[in-house]
Amino acid sequence: MKTVKEIYDVINSVAPFDTALSFDNCGLLVGDKENNVSSCVIALDMTTSVLEFAKQNNASLIITHHPVIFDPLKSVTSDDIVYQLIQNNIAVICAHTNLDLAVSGVNDALAHRLELTDITDFENEDNIGRVGKLPRPMSCDEFARFVKKKLSAKAINYTDCNKQIKTIAVLGGEGSDFLYASQKYDAFITGEVKHHIYPYAQNAGIQIFVAGHYETEAVVLNSLKTMLDNEFSDVNFLVYESSDVKSV
Repeated sequence: MKTVKEIYDVINSVAPFDTALSFDNCGLLVGDKENNVSSCVIALDMTTSVLEFAKQNNASLIITHHPVIFDPLKSVTSDDIVYQLIQNNIAVICAHTNLDLAVSGVNDALAHRLELTDITDFENEDNIGRVGKLPRPMSCDEFARFVKKKLSAKAINYTDCNKQIKTIAVLGGEGSDFLYASQKYDAFITGEVKHHIYPYAQNAGIQIFVAGHYETEAVVLNSLKTMLDNEFSDVNFLVYESSDVKSV
């Protein structure tokens, strides 16, 4: 039977934890690295719903993108998710910005989902994100509909500067800090931005498409599962594909 550490080591080989950005908290954040794993849940966030799903499937490991511990903990009580994980002997590995940066990570998965070709690095201060070309030029309205369909997004918010779109910068999650670096491309797609970014982008002639934090990052979950399935035939990897954020 495989251990938490063996699975951690494989993730580390493709998305090294020491490449995570300085503000981040990645790695084995809860649990015992020597615990045996026969079932493992892969999810974007560590929520009580994910914990219940893990318990129902006898999982002793959960792999998430967003860290279960980010800010320093001041207490751990019975209603805290960390307490509940420890009580149920479930370990948690978090692969966040290291997976954003990795080849075949979040941003590669996003670029491929959008059918981009000639994929290269998005040049910015952290070298995070990808750039690619659409199979054919599109108008802003057409591209917005294309993105909504490809990502099964609830809505796409965007700025239309009346420019055809061919080259695109993509960055899953929160992309406000990278708007300026995207100026050289026809469009910039990300998960969420602060509201003041929209008028700034419009005035600067930047066509930004905001598709949802979950939608732009969840594309990596099945890619991660496929990679781990190939490495560990005796572990049952399950993807938790629902967002616990509700909307009407």
